[in-house]
Amino acid sequence: MSFLASFLFAFTANIDNFTVGAAYGIKKVKINLTGNFIIAIITAAGTLISMVIGTSIQKFLPAKFNNMIGSVMVIAIGMYFIIDYFKHKDVATDNAPDNESIDYGTVMKDPIKADRDYSGNIDKKESVLLGTALAINNFGMGVGASMSGMDIWKTSIFAFVLSLVMFNVGYIIGNKMLSNILGKYGTLISGILTVLLGIYEFIF
Repeated sequence: MSFLASFLFAFTANIDNFTVGAAYGIKKVKINLTGNFIIAIITAAGTLISMVIGTSIQKFLPAKFNNMIGSVMVIAIGMYFIIDYFKHKDVATDNAPDNESIDYGTVMKDPIKADRDYSGNIDKKESVLLGTALAINNFGMGVGASMSGMDIWKTSIFAFVLSLVMFNVGYIIGNKMLSNILGKYGTLISGILTVLLGIYEFIF
């Protein structure tokens, strides 16, 4: 599968990293290079594992249907992101109470809650939580992407590199209006790009 498709998939999957980075930039929550590497490694590992699973599933399906099923999965996930955006766009998030369980769903809804001790810094353990949340959020996309024919290693490497880049870029411009716009519409943008990527894979 093309170099471009792998890059676009990794870019789309890492829009959440940009959004999280922007949120941290706005709130002045710091994360060091080690924490960023941990997130990137977990993101890439999640992509690799999900794509390996997708490749394994392919073996039990007729070859002529693999690309179609994978592409439809990617499109469906993109549609889910779009629907989820419109479903929750007006829901405000508050600081987590002390007794709230912080799981990956909570972190994805409000990335600031990954800073469980409210120290203003994301430590190594909190980076693992955040990286895991981001990886789980993109797991289904990885399965669909591999079934549609994307190269596992290219895509995983792109996922690692773009995780580092987009998180840092998001953080750096976190106090700019652009980040507010992309942060607010991140889920919608990701959903639209995912649908377009699925359509591209289906046609080509």
